[in-house]
Amino acid sequence: MSQYYAAYYGSGLKLSEDEFKDFTAKYLEINNLTLEKFVKSVMGPDYEFNDAEEEFESLVQGNAIEFIRSADIHKAHDERSVFSSVWVSPDFADGMWFETYRTKTDKPNKIFLDWKRQIRNQDYISPENLRDDVSYMFYSDKDFDGPSVFDERPYNSYEEFVQEFKDKLEAYLPADFDWNAHIGRFNYAANA
Repeated sequence: MSQYYAAYYGSGLKLSEDEFKDFTAKYLEINNLTLEKFVKSVMGPDYEFNDAEEEFESLVQGNAIEFIRSADIHKAHDERSVFSSVWVSPDFADGMWFETYRTKTDKPNKIFLDWKRQIRNQDYISPENLRDDVSYMFYSDKDFDGPSVFDERPYNSYEEFVQEFKDKLEAYLPADFDWNAHIGRFNYAANA
């Protein structure tokens, strides 16, 4: 049996394991769900299980959970949109890196302010190595690469990109959530 690594990457919002637990607790509270009800909403009302936490964790790790968009909470059931997360663990992945799109001063996070004159950006934040961390990634709805980007820009501005994630997650995250620190590019290699 051969084994190899495949590269995965994308742009979006990343939560740590603790942040994801807090997100899930708030999600359940706002949507008036118990973990048992949430699992049954995914697996079906007749699905039987012993441990709701274990079952939920298995569904999350299998990328089988969908969440109701924050902006759609008050809409009728058939008008709601959903989004999902991707669970990435160092148990099967390596080379896990996350780089924010903005600095702490809300400027583009690029190494050089002026590439031609080699003027360095003093606010640049180096990519974060997540080698030992479990991460939960919520990828953007639109791809940043591929043939379609030559026909149409995926987003007109960084603010429009951030708004997509606010529409998805804002009600489920703390009021003082630092969007810039959690939005960026995530890449890793995983056993395939």
